[in-house]
Amino acid sequence: MNDDTRKRLLKRRYRFFSDPSHAWLRVPMADIVALRLEDSITQFSYTRDSIVYLEEDNDATLFRIAYQNATGELPTITEAPPANNASRIRGYAAWNRRNVLLNVELRKQRDKQTDALPVFETRLAKIQEGSGRYETPITSTRIACDTLPALLRDYFADRCDCEEFAIVTLDTKHRPTGLVRVTRGTLDASLVHPREVFRAAIAASASAIILVHNHPSGDTTPSREDRAVTDRLTECGKMLGINVLDHIVIGGANATSIREAA
Repeated sequence: MNDDTRKRLLKRRYRFFSDPSHAWLRVPMADIVALRLEDSITQFSYTRDSIVYLEEDNDATLFRIAYQNATGELPTITEAPPANNASRIRGYAAWNRRNVLLNVELRKQRDKQTDALPVFETRLAKIQEGSGRYETPITSTRIACDTLPALLRDYFADRCDCEEFAIVTLDTKHRPTGLVRVTRGTLDASLVHPREVFRAAIAASASAIILVHNHPSGDTTPSREDRAVTDRLTECGKMLGINVLDHIVIGGANATSIREAA
């Protein structure tokens, strides 16, 4: 393990989630790969996008030992308030050999010693289940800023340690139909590739899209890189006939429109 990876691990803060009968340690998949544990995780752990929820009895203990061996210190772990009923974690995908294949890109990126993680899985995911959540079309910047933080609160709550760039796909009436994660890591125009953004939009038969990413600090002030990404993707969208309506920066319960801030 190189020194940069060790320093990154030492900055991590991990969290235990529990329900009345079990508990799981939330760990970024990049850390599983960095510690070379991907072949040792059991099917009793769960995954959701770039996050692994390690079951408490075996996998979480294995992770602690590997972390201490690699860094010389124990991981910093806090406990989330326990769930009163069965945790939603139980509904996530179980770990299996498929995750090892997805980790190939993470392993390549680790070897390049960069902080940004590329796309290792692009899939459509509904923003939230339940009736009435998609009825209001997003036809203005104000509606986008009022709507998206609530729709995506649960999504970004599990990813508060790192920036993620995603798109919200919209139908012909501009109602949200899904969310596609494009990349994870420091946002930069060179890391957000138009082919990945619009491949996902085309696959979803999107009439328009909204760009969205989070600022873990909670400060939603757009950066120069945020604006550069917006301009580049807007121009690409014009050529493809897919309208980029806005780029929303989310921080906690707050949101800022880059179009409005320009």
